[in-house]
Amino acid sequence: MTRHPLGLGLDPRENRLTDIAAAVLEHVDGLAVALVDAALENAIANADVRLEAQPQARRAPRWRAVREHLAAMRAALQNLENPRLAVQSQLSTRSGKFTDLHIRLAPRPFAAGETLVFWLESKHGAQVHGTQLTDYVRDIKFVEADRHQVLVVAPRQDIAELVGVPDTMPVIAWQRVAAVMREWCRKPGVSDVERFLLGNFLLYLTEEGLMDEELFTAEHAFVLAAHPAADDASAKLVEMADDHVGGHWATRGPTAGGRNPAYGTDYWAHYPVVTKGRKPARWRSVVFGWGLMQDHLREEPRNGWVFWAGAMAVAARNSPFTVASNQEWMAKRHSEGFEYVPAVSWTLARFKYPEELLAHRIMEDQAQALGGWVVESFNLLAAAPPPR
Repeated sequence: MTRHPLGLGLDPRENRLTDIAAAVLEHVDGLAVALVDAALENAIANADVRLEAQPQARRAPRWRAVREHLAAMRAALQNLENPRLAVQSQLSTRSGKFTDLHIRLAPRPFAAGETLVFWLESKHGAQVHGTQLTDYVRDIKFVEADRHQVLVVAPRQDIAELVGVPDTMPVIAWQRVAAVMREWCRKPGVSDVERFLLGNFLLYLTEEGLMDEELFTAEHAFVLAAHPAADDASAKLVEMADDHVGGHWATRGPTAGGRNPAYGTDYWAHYPVVTKGRKPARWRSVVFGWGLMQDHLREEPRNGWVFWAGAMAVAARNSPFTVASNQEWMAKRHSEGFEYVPAVSWTLARFKYPEELLAHRIMEDQAQALGGWVVESFNLLAAAPPPR
């Protein structure tokens, strides 16, 4: 993890996740085989669904070939008895790119079987970069092995939004990876060291919002039952806090829902950087803003909803947050409680969880406290613009 520190314009969570996964797969005997087997099983099931959906279409032969390739690869994997394993992260490819995770499984000396190579592209808060996946499909064939396969691992909630993934490329959810690891942790014969690694990795996946809950608890049932009322209450709270911000800062700009703000969960609003005069050039393409969001993109998420308030860069190329000479300024903002979250429109923001408002007994006071905190966040930033 220390290879990937947080820096200007750099969100290390994806690289950290990849290297941690590589270490666990390398040191937990048999886990890598179980993981790629689950991925292939999932991909074969998806190919079957595609074939059933278009049995007579012209594309059916292509999906049939994909299905046969995946099934043959899974059979070759299952025929390997206690294979030799090599795991490597950030492996350079023939086209000059770096694949996140390289897994090589080969038969033992003098044992029967084929050598299999898997490249896993890990996604967590970022999109596919250009043609990287199609380049990997071409580059992996230059790696010495009997069979090759490129896979994508992404949060289940983000899979539908992924762009640039070839339609026949298998995609597995991190939540499925977590399920495989949780099942492996319960197997007899797992050593204390392996159980320690698995337990801590599962805890890490939970904190990153990448693991499903294991049990539907009374707490979940209560939250589900209270969900409609919670939506109504949060919408009213946000609306009242919005009025406070408008009265103590400036006229509101764009919001979620356009001219009719969509108060409640996923609400956001933009405001000018300063209340009077021209916006300082040092702020570049920045607007101030606040809202309510899920916290899975924070440095230390809790897998819940959180209020945010701060500055957002409209375009990464014109953002003061990625200017190297502003690093000291960014460090000072961090000491004031601001976090840089590149995955949320390059946002520098403070965060407040809803339970922090429970000290106030009536909603008017809660809304005033929330709105005052937003204005305080704006004032802290406006009083100390970036040097460049």
